[in-house]
Amino acid sequence: MLSPGNIRRCLAATLILLFTVAGPAGGVPRNAQPAQPDAADVAAAYLDLEAWVDALSLPDPDDPASRRGLEHAAGVCVILRHNGRVLGTGADMQGDDLMLRRAAGRALSATLADRTIANLPEDLRDRVGRQLTIELEVAGPLQPLPGRTWTQIAGQLEPGLDGVLLRRGEARGTFFPAQMLAANTAGRLGRLLPALAVDLGLPALEPAELRRRHGLSIYSFRTVHLVQRAPGRAPFLTYRGEVLVPEDEVTAERIASFAESLTTHLITPLWPGDEPFGLMGDYEPVADRYVPLTASPRDQALTAFALGRYAAAPQLHWREALRARDTAVVLLRDLAAVAEGESDPLADPAACAAIVYAVSALPEAKVGEALSALHRRAAAKVIATIEAADEPAAEDESAAPQAAISAHGRAMLAGAMARLMVQSPDLVEAASVRRAIDAAWRAVPKQQQITLLPWIGFAE
Repeated sequence: MLSPGNIRRCLAATLILLFTVAGPAGGVPRNAQPAQPDAADVAAAYLDLEAWVDALSLPDPDDPASRRGLEHAAGVCVILRHNGRVLGTGADMQGDDLMLRRAAGRALSATLADRTIANLPEDLRDRVGRQLTIELEVAGPLQPLPGRTWTQIAGQLEPGLDGVLLRRGEARGTFFPAQMLAANTAGRLGRLLPALAVDLGLPALEPAELRRRHGLSIYSFRTVHLVQRAPGRAPFLTYRGEVLVPEDEVTAERIASFAESLTTHLITPLWPGDEPFGLMGDYEPVADRYVPLTASPRDQALTAFALGRYAAAPQLHWREALRARDTAVVLLRDLAAVAEGESDPLADPAACAAIVYAVSALPEAKVGEALSALHRRAAAKVIATIEAADEPAAEDESAAPQAAISAHGRAMLAGAMARLMVQSPDLVEAASVRRAIDAAWRAVPKQQQITLLPWIGFAE
C-alpha cells in the first residue's frame, strides 16, 4: 500500500506530466507569450492548498510551510465548492511567495462564513474541508493592454482564457478566467471592466482618460487552471473550464451515462413548491440564486421537447424513459396553468412553436385534455403568426405594426407548421408550410443559414 507521502509524490508527478503534455496556459498558444508558471511549482502549490483545505486551517505566516514560490507567476485564484455551489473565492496578485496562503485564507474565510456551513455542528463543520472541491488558477506574467476605449480592450481578450488586472498605485482589481466562468460572465467583459475600474474608486471614464488623469494600468494574463471533479480526486487541467475528452473514450456506455447525467441536470431545477412554475431560471453559482426565478415559457417548452425526444430513444431503459417523459408532462401542464406573475406562453410565438414540438414528442396516452388544449392554442398562435408575417405591410399608418420575428424564430415556426401538417392536415396546407420554410431560408444570408439549425432541418 502506498504511504500518504508516496501518494502525494505520485500525484505531483502526474500533474507535472499533464503540464508537459498540455503545454503552458492550458495548451493554448499565443503570440509572444512569455514564460509560464513552472509545472512542478504549480503541482506543489496545489498539494499544499489541498492539505490546508482538508484541515480548514492555514500555517502561521511566519511558518516556512506557508511560503510557496511560483516562478513566472503574477497571482493565484482559489475557488472552493460544495456539490458544485461556490462557497468561497480568494485571489491575490502580489506575486510573492505568500500569495497562495492569502488567496486560500480569503476562500476559506468565505466558506466558513457561509450560512449553511456556519450552522453545522462543530464536529461536522470540522469535516467540511474534505468534502469540498478545489480550483486553483495560477496567473502567468502580466502583459500591458493598449486601447483607448473599454470596447477596444475587451476585444483583445479571449473569454474564458484571458484574465485582466487593473492597477492604480497599490490598489488592484482582478478578474481571473475561473471567476468569470463560475459567474457566467466571461462573455460580458465590455461591461465588467468599467465596473472593475469603479471598484478602484475611479470615475466612469474611458481608459485613455483614466490613464492620463489617474495613472491607471491595465494588463492581461494567461493562466494554468486545475479543477477537481470530486472531493479527494486528482485535479485535471482545463481549457475554458472544460476537460478535453480523447476520441477513444467516446463509447456507447459513456454517451449513455452522459445523457442520463444531462437529464438529471435538466430535471434538478424543477420548482420545489406546489405552484405550477415549472423550471427555475438560470443558476448563478457565485450568488447561489436563480435569475430570473423561473425559466421563460420557451425554455421550459424546449426542455419538455428534449426530454420527450430522449424518452423515445431506442434501447433506453424503461425507468429512465419514464423519468424523462413524466417530467416533460409536468413541465407542459405547468405551462398550461399560468400562475400570477408568470409569462403567458401563448404571448410568445417561439414558445408556442416549442409547445407544438414538445406535445408531438409525447405518446397520446400521456397527453390528456389539458395538454391537448394547450397544443391547440399554441398551434393556432403559430399559424396566425405565420399568416400575419406573410401579409403585405398595412397602408394605414394607424394600424399597429406586427412584432418582428427573428430568423431563428421563423425557422422554429416553420418547423412547427411542418409538424402540424403531418399531425393535422386539416389545419395546415402544404403550400403554407412551403412558404414558411422558404421565408425562413431567405431571412439570413446564405453563409449564415447554419444558424437556422436544427429547426430548418426538422421543417424540411
